Amino acid sequence: MRKAGRWLLAGVAGGACLLAAGCGTDAITVTGGAGSATLSVVVQSDSAGIALVKQSVASQNSTLSGTVTNGDNHVGAHLCSFHVSKAGNSYDVDFYASGLPAGVTASDFCSTAVENAFLDGLPSS
Repeated sequence: MRKAGRWLLAGVAGGACLLAAGCGTDAITVTGGAGSATLSVVVQSDSAGIALVKQSVASQNSTLSGTVTNGDNHVGAHLCSFHVSKAGNSYDVDFYASGLPAGVTASDFCSTAVENAFLDGLPSS
């Protein structure tokens, strides 16, 4: 069960974490799963921020497992969220999940380490 949780965190959150939003009107969603677990990451930002997120997701296409869609198309209940900024762009990142294995908590997704990984994955504007 813990392996499925790690897959969700690394596979979807790591790559999907590169979806960002903040104060803007645009959003992107990455949804993936393992077994009965499903995780969605929704990033909101202005159009420039979303373009950077899409660029980052595209560059990780070979390692990212999941479905990428425009807009907020999340699956599951809200787990947690964070707000970060980089190079003048603000991002609101929300995590939604259903069927997570026992022992996988919101703190696995909305930690300082995940925030930093998200920012590190974004290209400079």
